[in-house]
Amino acid sequence: MGFKQWTLFFLLIFCTKAWAQPNQYPEDPRQGFYMGMYARVGVNWLFQHQRSIGRNFNLNGMGSIGGRNEEGDYLELYTGYTFQPLKSKGDSTIIHTRIRLSAFSLSSQLIGFGTTNSPTGLGFSLPEFHVEARNIANTPWDLWLGAIFYRGEDIHMADHFYFDDHTGQGVGARYKNSSLSAMFIANTDTTSTVPPYFFTNVVNGFPVLELRQRLVLIAEHELQLNDHHRLKGMLEYHQLAEAGSSEEDSVENYPSDWGGVLGLKHFWKIPGMKNSFNNTAIRYGARIANGGDGGFSRTYLTYGAPNLTTGDFRKAYSLSFINRLLLDDAEDWSLEAYALYTYSRGAADTLGESPTYRGRVTYNQKREFAIGGRYTYYVTDYFHLLTESNFALRKDGLQDPATVFKIGITPTLVPFAGRSYWSRPHFRLVTSLAFYNQFARENLYSPYLQAVGETAVGFYLGFKTEWWLNAPW
Repeated sequence: MGFKQWTLFFLLIFCTKAWAQPNQYPEDPRQGFYMGMYARVGVNWLFQHQRSIGRNFNLNGMGSIGGRNEEGDYLELYTGYTFQPLKSKGDSTIIHTRIRLSAFSLSSQLIGFGTTNSPTGLGFSLPEFHVEARNIANTPWDLWLGAIFYRGEDIHMADHFYFDDHTGQGVGARYKNSSLSAMFIANTDTTSTVPPYFFTNVVNGFPVLELRQRLVLIAEHELQLNDHHRLKGMLEYHQLAEAGSSEEDSVENYPSDWGGVLGLKHFWKIPGMKNSFNNTAIRYGARIANGGDGGFSRTYLTYGAPNLTTGDFRKAYSLSFINRLLLDDAEDWSLEAYALYTYSRGAADTLGESPTYRGRVTYNQKREFAIGGRYTYYVTDYFHLLTESNFALRKDGLQDPATVFKIGITPTLVPFAGRSYWSRPHFRLVTSLAFYNQFARENLYSPYLQAVGETAVGFYLGFKTEWWLNAPW
């Protein structure tokens, strides 16, 4: 935009503000804008290859499960506005609006000076764009509508939101400790050409790919057992629309399908340790609700191949178990640890590579196991020493398992001067070693191995920073 265009733009904004109707919401101390962000950025170097590659050591299909020290650059910016209704006196209703934008590199390289002009440049997404009303008319009712990060806690050291990640676009309501929501999943995995999201429709004699929309209904309830123990139960129902071809005798005619999820999570607030807890979760998903994969736990990311005879996922299922521990009440140290196991099976009769259609194949079962811990020693208020170890295993189909064992030592400067696991920003000198088994290295079973070739040991050296912010304007 040139000077004239920018001038007209700001003039329009000014006139809109000047001529707008008076604000119907009264001034209130709790009313106003806020902004926040999460960011990580850094540089790295591989001495043996004399270059930066921006790839992590973790196994294929596991995302950051196995440790996030080598994660790429990432940025989230969000802003929101809180206000009360016109008759605010005696009314506890608080209205929140939020918009969140995320940016990342599509090539796993540095984010700086990236543009959208290249297919390997910058990528953007809008994961949150919603409005929420809380304590409506002095009642325990909350209501939200739009696109939202609808999820619980994560394993921070593995960047894995587990058990109840329902992120998407939809509508939901909460009453005290109970919630009911509906998510409309229509833009998931748009690069895929296999069921259940895509099907082939025959139009005027020519096959065309079409997208099926999924509805996910979610019910959740939390039960406070006592001061230290809490339970959360979760039910999901998935419905996938029929993907009928315009030619009834077409072999690409897929019927409607459904799926269900049952989950239970236990929260234990460890007595005598203010910021410490241990959480355990187990979840079972059936049919098209047997996701996820790629480091995500979202159940609508259906795994495996369909049954090509019936055109559905009636034999598919998944089982996941996760335990997460955080000890963060000591003056000299903190500890985060986790254990994870997932088994997923598709609907095809074979357990190895299974056909879908149009000549494509996919694995029809997988096993994932990971265990790890991060120990933080507070040398001083300003200097923390992070030590970390992770072991991860992945077995796709009937082939041998791939494994990686990682250790890392990360001296960290913390200018905020806080002795807490969550003190930020961090200025880190990251050193990591990875040890691969024979199957992993021969089959290049990690992004790092795919970049450098077959090797038993990987070494990573980098400078990284991570920070977050949530502040009123």
